[in-house]
Amino acid sequence: RKISKSVPWEKRRFEAVTIERLKRLDLNEADSTALVTVRGIGPWSAHAIMKERARWGYFVTVSQLRKIRSLDARWLKEWDSVFYVVPRAPALFLNSSSFAELNEFYGFRFHQVKRIVFYRERFGPVLWSELTSWEEFSDVDTTFLRHYVSE
Repeated sequence: RKISKSVPWEKRRFEAVTIERLKRLDLNEADSTALVTVRGIGPWSAHAIMKERARWGYFVTVSQLRKIRSLDARWLKEWDSVFYVVPRAPALFLNSSSFAELNEFYGFRFHQVKRIVFYRERFGPVLWSELTSWEEFSDVDTTFLRHYVSE
């Protein structure tokens, strides 16, 4: 039996593997395999995108990717046309979602949820127009949150 010696990596011939580039990609449906086919997105960036989507539940706009620091710093203009988002109905409701459901949502903090639930129990339905005037929401982009939480 003849044992062959291994060939050093420098002398190996690699066949170029071509990955078909996607023309358009829905951020809410794409898996990491599809994401890495986009020029400039590698495994690390794909993981960051998947993590951000898991945090919010879904993407509302492509511009949310810019909140990922590593992507914003090296944003490619073509990503604006490659990525897209299919609009979704909000999954939570200010006036009918439970304390636990609101508290689990990434966009709210405990003290904010506590204030919402207290207000609902004491005074009735909460309106976004009123909520924006509360001190607990002074540093929150409530316009953005409305995409995830309906009245």
